[in-house]
Amino acid sequence: MRIYYFILLAFMLYACGGEPTNSQNSNSVTAVPVISNSDPVSNVSSGIDPVGPADINITIDDMADGPALLIGFFETEQFRVDSAYLRNGKVRFQQNPGYDQGFYFVFLPNRSTLQLLLGEDQEFSISTTAGDLTYSTKVEGSIDNELLYDSQRFQADLNNKVRATDTEIQSLEEGTAEYEELIEERKELIASRQTYLEELFAKAPQSFFTSFKSAGQNPDIEKIKANNPGLDEQGQVYVYRQQFWDNVNFNDQRLLRTPVIFNKLNRYITELTPQLPDSIAASTDRLIAKVDNGKHPEYFKFFVNWVAIQYQPTKTTLMDSEAVLVHMVQNYFTNEKAFWSEPAEIQGLQQRASEMQASLVGKKGPDVVSTGPDGKTYSIYDMKEPYVIVYMYNPECEHCQEETPLLKAYHDKNKKMVGVFAIAIDTDDSKWKNYIQKVGLQDFVNVHDPTNRSIYAKYFVDKTPEMYVLDRDRMIIGKNLKTFQVEQLINNQEAKR
Repeated sequence: MRIYYFILLAFMLYACGGEPTNSQNSNSVTAVPVISNSDPVSNVSSGIDPVGPADINITIDDMADGPALLIGFFETEQFRVDSAYLRNGKVRFQQNPGYDQGFYFVFLPNRSTLQLLLGEDQEFSISTTAGDLTYSTKVEGSIDNELLYDSQRFQADLNNKVRATDTEIQSLEEGTAEYEELIEERKELIASRQTYLEELFAKAPQSFFTSFKSAGQNPDIEKIKANNPGLDEQGQVYVYRQQFWDNVNFNDQRLLRTPVIFNKLNRYITELTPQLPDSIAASTDRLIAKVDNGKHPEYFKFFVNWVAIQYQPTKTTLMDSEAVLVHMVQNYFTNEKAFWSEPAEIQGLQQRASEMQASLVGKKGPDVVSTGPDGKTYSIYDMKEPYVIVYMYNPECEHCQEETPLLKAYHDKNKKMVGVFAIAIDTDDSKWKNYIQKVGLQDFVNVHDPTNRSIYAKYFVDKTPEMYVLDRDRMIIGKNLKTFQVEQLINNQEAKR
């Protein structure tokens, strides 16, 4: 049974408003079917408004007639901006004023895509061939797209050379002179990419291409190793993470209309940051400090919303995702900072965070006093077993019906070590008592509070069944667990004694 606490959260957060295999950039794009038929953020401007009209003429040899779609990006979304009909190899996109500045692709009748950077000047032409959209593409009238396709041709050649070198390396014995020579050759190939890009950037330092492509460049791990001799792998990852956003110009809001910012954010938080609440909060704080609300409000809004939604209890397997959400709400979803939300919405989130706060891992487990089947009151703190499982369930919940017998079987074998304080929620008295008899839960400490008042703001329940584990000092050491995980957790705790 799921308790839908986070419908409000997801609603309020957004209601208002092909590169190398060595992971050296975040500009890569995956063409997918259109998510939305219209721009979901058409009222967002400030730095992305078109300067003049758009008149984009595209000629594609050997392309069958059919509809062509102009697809745009914003943060995590792709959406249809415009459509036109490609006839006799020609298609034209016109609009006055032009399109919001950002990264686009044209979805063609044969399901291939043609990438575009739309900056201030959106009057240009492109000619290409259907079977070769990289090498055959020529651009007239747009330095952004000219440099974009120059870089793509260079990258395609580089990828071929790297693959050929990798094939040779795999055929050699590690440690031989020829092997080491090819390893160095590969490093030089990879390094040539940065040299080439710097040459392109020098041609048009103020261009949208330079801002876009620079933002996608990630730290050079070889330079990190060279500049920090003796640094272990964990230390290298730390330095890499610290430098990860150095190439992003947060003054350029157009980058939010490209895939680069989302790609970097997703990797920074979910891959480069250890998936522990404290680590996630620390990484997020470091990033948000770069886009302080008053300096770069749209980046600030995107980052805090994305992290909060990413770590909703319903969206992640992180054991204590509530800790991340509490941190985000208390620090960033305030009346002073969450400019996109109404005061009532902020108050609701703050209230929800306060309800979660008492039951975070590492905190003292709150006591619960409630009524048993015999009419007497029972308390968690009266229990004498070294460990206590606080188990919240509903007799009619399908997952509860699967998990409760497993918990009973575990408890039957470990009664001296583990006690179960079982709290029935969202049910009536007769169903609760019948379920105790049916499953044989008489050895649990069973309580029922029809109002759920006894657990309010003590043990947060997102969905049932919910298990918290309290140690000998009644500190919360685990939550959001299955029975087999409880057993592993307690065994590990005992092994440390």
